[in-house]
Amino acid sequence: MPSETPKHLSDVPATAQTIAMTELDAAGALANAPALALPAAAGDLVHALRNVKVQVMVCVGSAELTLGELLGAKAQQVVRLDRAVEQPVDVVVEGQVVARGTLVAVDERFGVRITELPVALAGPANRS
Repeated sequence: MPSETPKHLSDVPATAQTIAMTELDAAGALANAPALALPAAAGDLVHALRNVKVQVMVCVGSAELTLGELLGAKAQQVVRLDRAVEQPVDVVVEGQVVARGTLVAVDERFGVRITELPVALAGPANRS
C-alpha cells in the first residue's frame, strides 16, 4: 500500500525515493493498456499543457547540520552530502521526484543526463 505523498522533498527518506520511482513506473503500466478513445477536447487540453512552464530543480543530496554548525560555517568548508558520487541525482518538480539522472557539464554550466524516467512521463512517443 503506497504511503502518503510527502509535501516536501526533505520529508522523503533516502530509501523512499527509490520506492517513489517504482510506484511511478507501476502507475505507468496503464500506458501499456489498450488505448481508450478520448474526446477531442481532452487531446486539446494535453496539447495546451505542454506549453506550461514549470520550475525544475536537481537535488544532488542533503546533509543534516545543527544550526550552530551552519552558523559557524567558513569559506572553503566542505559539507558532506548523503549521496555517493556515482549515485544518480533527482530531478524534482513541485517537490516530487519525476526523473533521475547524472550530472554533466554543458559548456560552462551543469546539466542532467536523464537515466530514469517513469513510463507514465515518457509517453508512447518518447519510449525507446
